[in-house]
Amino acid sequence: MYQVVFVDDEAFVLEDLKKAIDWFGFNMEIALAATDPHEVLAYMREHPVHLILTDISMPQMMGTELIRRAREINPSVSILVLSAYDAFDYVRSAMRGGAENYLLKPLDPDALSSAPLSGIWKTGIKYPGISALPCSPSAAALWRAGARAASERMS
Repeated sequence: MYQVVFVDDEAFVLEDLKKAIDWFGFNMEIALAATDPHEVLAYMREHPVHLILTDISMPQMMGTELIRRAREINPSVSILVLSAYDAFDYVRSAMRGGAENYLLKPLDPDALSSAPLSGIWKTGIKYPGISALPCSPSAAALWRAGARAASERMS
C-alpha cells in the first residue's frame, strides 16, 4: 500500500484532505498528517513514504525547503504542493525542487483527483513491488466524483 503524508500548518486543511478522497480505495494509506514539516522529515527517516502533499508556505519551514530535505532522505518520493499562493516564484521554486504538481487552494476537485494519480504512477514505477492503482476510465471518474463531493463538503 502506498504511504501518503500530508503537511500543512493549518490543521483544518489536513482534516479536509483526509476526507477528500477514498484514499484506501486507491491503495493509499494516510501514514501521517502533520502541521510541522520537521515531524514529516523525522517520520521519513524511519518509515517509507511514497507521496507527500505539502503546503508551500509554513511558519516552521517553507515547502521548498521541505521538498529539498525530503528528496535528500528519499529521492524517489513523489511530491505535490498545495498552496493559496499562485505567485510564479513559488511555483517555479517548487517545480525546480522536484514537486510534480502545484495545486491552488481552495482545492479544485478535478485537479485534486488527477494529481495524486499522476504522482503515484511515477511512484509505482519507482516501487514496482507495490500493486498498481486502478487506472480504468471508470476508476478515474470515481476518483473525480469523490474529490468533487469532498470539495462541496469543504465549501
